[in-house]
Amino acid sequence: MPHVIVDYSANLKDFEPRPLLLQINTALVETGYCEALDIKSRAHMDDVFVIGLGAEQQAYVHVKVYLLSGRDQQQKQEIGKNGEFKHEVRQFQKPYDNQQAEQISLMV
Repeated sequence: MPHVIVDYSANLKDFEPRPLLLQINTALVETGYCEALDIKSRAHMDDVFVIGLGAEQQAYVHVKVYLLSGRDQQQKQEIGKNGEFKHEVRQFQKPYDNQQAEQISLMV
């Protein structure tokens, strides 16, 4: 069962994580390797964070996808390389309340 965890900085005031979670879940199902009811997704806003030395106001969205047993290495690589899946994460690299999500990362 896949687990999706989205961490994001609190200075993304207008960021709504639910649409991102739904899009990631949909992209995972569309790979053909995941059943919708098996995917567990959640988001956490980080109130306390420092980027670099804290001198600049930057923001981040960090997505981790954990694929538990039941998928071979090839399937995991295909899910990680799926262009649609990465697009769902990258589309959120836009300004929110004058904060740029400059650090977007995806781990599969």
